[in-house]
Amino acid sequence: MARLKRQKERFGFEVEAVALDAGYLTSPICHALKEQGIFAVIAHHRFHPQTGLFHKWQFKYNAECNVYKCPGKQ
Repeated sequence: MARLKRQKERFGFEVEAVALDAGYLTSPICHALKEQGIFAVIAHHRFHPQTGLFHKWQFKYNAECNVYKCPGKQ
């Protein structure tokens, strides 16, 4: 917020909206932007699993046994 304030003062910007990285998705920042009437677009943080691990969507549910089947046949 300090950086935004400095830019507004130094360059005379009338800030209506900002686009931010996912790292700025915190309650204090969102609250401060809302208080100042600034619309924010904040990027979505994507989780990248480690190599060799499966995604959640790859597991198949077996209702008969009430279990999820591992795509690695485990």
